[in-house]
Amino acid sequence: RETYVGYVDVKSQPVQFYVQKTANFTATTANAELSPFEMVKLNEGGAMDEQTGIFKAPKSGIYVFDFAAVDLAGGTDLVVNIHKNDELVASGGPVGSANHGTVAILSMLQLTVDDTI
Repeated sequence: RETYVGYVDVKSQPVQFYVQKTANFTATTANAELSPFEMVKLNEGGAMDEQTGIFKAPKSGIYVFDFAAVDLAGGTDLVVNIHKNDELVASGGPVGSANHGTVAILSMLQLTVDDTI
């Protein structure tokens, strides 16, 4: 009989998603608290609700969230906020020229079951 050190009852189920917006924000939509993503390229584990754009942790652990956007000239100022449940955990705005600024936020968060992002 084989014995695996550190393997007893260890099971892994991947949780990963990749979503995109395909529509631009406008002055009328920029103040929306949440704007669902129109394109879901990956939703392994089903933790991203495709209708609401809310991620719900299926199990406790450390999760990594990576967000990127481009702020086009002529619109309202872009500010991106990421919330864990109702608490602000990350925020960012564009860096770059007046015509095209980029926003990038990388967050590594400890989540428990049913925490939302």
